[in-house]
Amino acid sequence: MSKHMVAAMMGNGESSIHNAPEVGEVGITAEMLRALGIHVEISRTEIRIEKGAEIEPRVPDAFTGLNRIPILMLGPLLHLAGEAFVPLVGGDPIGRRPVNFHVDALRAMGAEVQVGDAGIYAKAKRLNGTRIELPYPSVGATETVLMSAVLADGKTVLKNAATEPEVVELALFLQRMGARIELSPDRRIVIEGVERLRGAQTWLTGDRIEAFSYLAAGLVTQGEVRVHGCPQDRLVTAITTLARMGAQFDINDEYLCATAPPRACARRPCRPTPTPGS
Repeated sequence: MSKHMVAAMMGNGESSIHNAPEVGEVGITAEMLRALGIHVEISRTEIRIEKGAEIEPRVPDAFTGLNRIPILMLGPLLHLAGEAFVPLVGGDPIGRRPVNFHVDALRAMGAEVQVGDAGIYAKAKRLNGTRIELPYPSVGATETVLMSAVLADGKTVLKNAATEPEVVELALFLQRMGARIELSPDRRIVIEGVERLRGAQTWLTGDRIEAFSYLAAGLVTQGEVRVHGCPQDRLVTAITTLARMGAQFDINDEYLCATAPPRACARRPCRPTPTPGS
C-alpha cells in the first residue's frame, strides 16, 4: 500500500486507497509525504492523498533507515520538482539489498544521480523513455521504473521485470491514473509516457505474504485457520506446497481454510519414555 501512496503523489487531484492495513508502514510513509508537501488523510482503512501547490524535493534525514520507500520517491520527485534527495533506505535482515538497479535505471532515463554516505541525490529536467533490462527481476527496481517511466518523454521497455501480484496491482493503479502500461507474459513491461496523471481510487487486495503467515501459523499449532480477503490466485503455489506437507484445504470465494494434519503420534501411539531402572 505504501507504493500506491507514492504513486498517488503524482496525480492531479485526490486519490483514495481503500482497504489499507492499519500498520506502522502507512504512518511512516504518510509522514514522509507530508514532509514533501503532499496532503495525506488517513481514516482507518482509507487513505486520501493529493499533492500540494509546492513540492519539497528532499525527504528529511529523520527517515533514514526506517524502510525502503524513499528510494521509490526519486522518480516521482524528479517529475514534480526536477530534483530529489532521499536518505539511506532501510529494509530487513535477509541479506544485502543494494539500490544499484534503481540508480542504474534512473541514469539510463537521463537523470544525474550521486550516491553518498547520507543518501541519494538525483537531478533531471525531464526523464526520457529508454530500454532497460534488469539483471534479475527485482520487485523494487521494477516499481522504480514504472513510477519513473509513466511521466517520462517517450516509451520505456523494461525486460526481466518482476511480475509479483503487488507489482501488477501497482501497474493497474497507475493505469487508473491515466498511465499507458502493457504487461507481457515474458516479463516485459512497456510504458508509454503521458503528459500528466489524474487522481484515482483503488481497493487493495489482501497481502499474500501476510495471508500465508496466518495459514502457516495455524498449521504449526496443529490447528485450523480461516483467512478472508486474499484471493486464491495469490496463494496458488503456497497452497500446493502446504498441501504436499499434509495440510487440508477448504477454499471458496469467501475464504481459505487450512487444517493441520493429525500428529504422527495421534495415528500411531507414541511409546512411553523409559525411566531409569525400568
